[in-house]
Order: sequence, then C-alpha cells, then structure tokens
Amino acid sequence: METIDTKELRKEKIRAAKTELILDAALQILSQKGYHETRLEDIAEKAGFSKSALYRYYKDKDEIFFNIAVRERNKIIDKLTTGPYRLNENKHISDNLHSLLNVIFETFGKNFPFILTLNSFQVIALVNALRQQATLMKIEKEFLTSESKFAEIIIRLFNNARNKGEISTPLDSEVLFEFFQGLLFSKVRVWHEKKKVGNIKKEVDEILVFLADGLKYGKQ
Repeated sequence: METIDTKELRKEKIRAAKTELILDAALQILSQKGYHETRLEDIAEKAGFSKSALYRYYKDKDEIFFNIAVRERNKIIDKLTTGPYRLNENKHISDNLHSLLNVIFETFGKNFPFILTLNSFQVIALVNALRQQATLMKIEKEFLTSESKFAEIIIRLFNNARNKGEISTPLDSEVLFEFFQGLLFSKVRVWHEKKKVGNIKKEVDEILVFLADGLKYGKQ
C-alpha cells in the first residue's frame, strides 16, 4: 500500500512530466508562429490537452513562454559552468569564446526560431514592462534572473580577457556583450530564413575570425 509521501511523489512526477510535455509543444508552436500569433489553443492541441486542462498547469501564454525561456537559457548556463564546455578564466579568450559559441548554437540548433521569438519586438516590450512592475510572479523573477546571469557570464569573460591583456578594445564589456548578442541573433536569423541550421563549426570559426580581426579598415 502506498504511503501518503509516495503518492505525493508520484503525483509530482506526473505533473512534472505533463508540464514538460506542454513546454515542448509550446516551444514548437512558438518557433513556428512567433510569440504574437501563438494561441493557447494551439499549444493545447499540440500537447494533446484541452484548453481547460492546460489552465491547470499554466495560467496564460506569458507564463508558458517564460518557463520555456528560463529552461532553455538555464541549459546554456549549466553547460557554460559545468562539463566539457565549461568556461575557464585561465584559458585564452578565443578558447572560451569557442566554447561559448558552440554551446549556444548547439542548444538552439533544434529550435533555432525560438531565439528569434525571444528577441522579437513583442517580447522585448514585454520584458521591459516586467522591469517596471513592482511585483512579479516567481517565473517572471526567474526569467529576469536568468537573463542577468547569462549577461554576467559573458561580461565577466570580456573583463577577465581585458585584465589579462588579451583584448585591447576601448569599448566597455557591456557594449561588447550587446554586439556579441547581435552577432548571434543575425546568424540564427539567416538559419531561419534558409529553414535549416548552418554548419556550426564553420559558423563558429567565422565569428571567431571576425571577433579577432574585425574589419581591419584604416582611415583615409
């Protein structure tokens, strides 16, 4: 006979499995339709739920979106802080950037349109609105925290390289982070337009060459 604790544990496992099923379905729909055009009905149908059943797990599309964003970003953060791709301040900036780019591209490779949704004007407006709110849901706080943590990892990487004399740009590390994000976004956008993931090794090598050498133009 099951104890109360065993029953509760089984219920939690079932609920966790169903929430993951919903998030996986929502990730596919958001990648296909974008944030603005995605409806709860679409997500429910893809996940094999009724719309009313979906409300037992998530209250609205925003909550689903934030859960996906946190989950996917945390995958990247985990890989950058543990395992073979872990960033190491003792390594040269080029080696760390190589690991960083591989982690990001491989993580978003299967669902690369989602990063476009994450950087869409609708989502940027939504995130900016969150920052102005006095109170936030738990998942909204987690989203902003994961966003800040990701930025801090890369900014720290640039600061460390600057302190070691590996980079000499006069630009602030925060600005470098903004430009770095733009490079990632533009590369994924090309994948989206071509409807296929590019050669990750080639893409990473090209970005590293650009970051190392820049445009090499001289003033007349």
